[in-house]
Amino acid sequence: MPLARELRRGRILQRRLMEKRNAEALAEEAARQSALSGGVKMERTGAPENKMQPAPENKAAKPFSPLIYAEAVVPFASDRARELAAEFGLGASYFAGQPYSGHSGFTAADVRRIAESRP
Repeated sequence: MPLARELRRGRILQRRLMEKRNAEALAEEAARQSALSGGVKMERTGAPENKMQPAPENKAAKPFSPLIYAEAVVPFASDRARELAAEFGLGASYFAGQPYSGHSGFTAADVRRIAESRP
């Protein structure tokens, strides 16, 4: 019996010691947070909502271009080359099988050459 009493007393003492340590740790954390600029504890919040929504497409405002499909198929090296192809009315079929001289696609000179060679 005396052994059981001592074990229970030891558990009670351990629990009191743990509660004391926890209280001290909470007091230290409160002091640390109050020493921070603003003195307000930063709380974790939920993830921010994604505000990067795609702009609604206004199809009525866009003029019809024969290159709408061609832009996806025909690689242009510059905006100027794309504009020239639209001015000349060149579709994707005019660029099929033609080599391009630009690093990433047809250049303005290529577009002019194709426009001059068309029937």
